[in-house]
Amino acid sequence: EKYGHKEKQGNAPWTLAAKVDGVIVAEETKSRAAYVDVDVDGDQKADVRVSIGPAIRGTAIRDSLKFVNFNEFKNQIEWAQYGKSFNTHVNGLLLEKLPREGLTGKTIKATGAYPLPAKGQLPQFVPVAITVGG
Repeated sequence: EKYGHKEKQGNAPWTLAAKVDGVIVAEETKSRAAYVDVDVDGDQKADVRVSIGPAIRGTAIRDSLKFVNFNEFKNQIEWAQYGKSFNTHVNGLLLEKLPREGLTGKTIKATGAYPLPAKGQLPQFVPVAITVGG
């Protein structure tokens, strides 16, 4: 509960706020739902998948917020649009400015959120702040 949030209604997973600091070990930039896989513990294996857009899957940013809940919206459509608006904003503010070539081997620092993944799956991390270094 200290690091995450879970809606009381429905079957939504825990969504956790986190920081990522590591090295990009793989990239998929051809898809609109582009991402980089990041090694955070130095073993050369991906520990987290960071979305770099322009399309961002899911609503991790919205779902990590404790101060807003589904019951404050008129219906499920408004709730979904609210979640999508965060993704659109983050893409325009940050992600569309990121390089798309030669990312593997570069360092990355990001702050964001991710839903608790299924066992054996990489966390699907959505950044709200991101820096890709040399």
